[in-house]
Amino acid sequence: MNLVRYNIAANPWLALADMDRLFSLAMGDALPVASGWVPSMDVYEEAKRYVVRAELAGVPKENVKVAIEEGVLHLSGERQCEVARDLPGGQHVERSVGRFERRIGLPDNIAPDQAKAEFKDGLLTVIVPKKEGAKPKRIDVGLN
Repeated sequence: MNLVRYNIAANPWLALADMDRLFSLAMGDALPVASGWVPSMDVYEEAKRYVVRAELAGVPKENVKVAIEEGVLHLSGERQCEVARDLPGGQHVERSVGRFERRIGLPDNIAPDQAKAEFKDGLLTVIVPKKEGAKPKRIDVGLN
């Protein structure tokens, strides 16, 4: 079995759900298919903020929940099946439906009370600003 190698120390953004998936793969467990889906995400750091973008095509804004609790960003929601189940000619459905949940551990230098989320064209963008850090203080060294 080929596993993608993650350098956890170098990548503090490794999502908890991804860790669960890696352990399941390593232990030979099957991944749950019918229990929901996992939206694709981009997570990156800028000079004054952290940005998380999740693809949520087909998910109504009302079905999306975003929260930051104890340094963890929680994204959850649900995408309903849009195809009628009683079509006379059968159907072919590839898009995943159901509930999703993603959890991302955030660094200690965040300002969660200033976080903002925007949902546009099926893309959820969460902006988490960094705290204003303590500025270095110059200390003059005197002679005794």
